[in-house]
Amino acid sequence: MLNKLLFILSKKQKQRLIIVFFLMFAAAVLETIGIALIPILVSLIIDTQKTISSIDILFIKNIFLMIDKNQILVFFSLFLFTFFILKNVFVLIVLYLENLFFFSI
Repeated sequence: MLNKLLFILSKKQKQRLIIVFFLMFAAAVLETIGIALIPILVSLIIDTQKTISSIDILFIKNIFLMIDKNQILVFFSLFLFTFFILKNVFVLIVLYLENLFFFSI
């Protein structure tokens, strides 16, 4: 079936299909990262010191130890909020380009 699809598409459409698939993969990776960030925020809210002590990278650990607990929570919450906003804008653009491609076939 894939051979039939590739036979029907022109060279330009094949290139666009590859770009759309790459963007869809990137959106899926961003979705996975976004879901993975939520338990980190929850663990920071529940026990900040235990979460900081589990960080293996010494440079980052020292930075978090110098900052107040409330500042860490505010910073990470803002980071998570910004990440989700930017991710959703990216997903929206990918969906637009995906629909543009499929309706042009």
